[in-house]
Amino acid sequence: MYASSIITPILLALFISIILAQPISWLEKKKIPNGWAVTMVLTGSFLLFFGMGEIIGKSVAQFSQDAPQYADKLSNLSTSFFDTLHGLGFDLSLNNMENTVNPGKVMGYGAIFLGEIGSLMGN
Repeated sequence: MYASSIITPILLALFISIILAQPISWLEKKKIPNGWAVTMVLTGSFLLFFGMGEIIGKSVAQFSQDAPQYADKLSNLSTSFFDTLHGLGFDLSLNNMENTVNPGKVMGYGAIFLGEIGSLMGN
């Protein structure tokens, strides 16, 4: 447990350095000095990372706000689905299924999960 707090950042730094080494090497082959190549690649990667975090964070926030509407749509869809199955001769009870899996709770858990992912990406 203690080793993970040391090893995880080291492995992450190694992974990022391996990924960023190729663009730096490519820029150096184009006769751009090493310092400028590193600066350009680091700036570009930071902009890309934080830009993606911002986009994902906004999308997750919007999804979290719309989660109750999605839960209602999911409930209506499941009602329609079970009505169709009942019309085809399958004897399934929607109430038993809703007691087993509550669509509102599923959407709530999904919204919480995506909210945490968004806050992680935003930080």
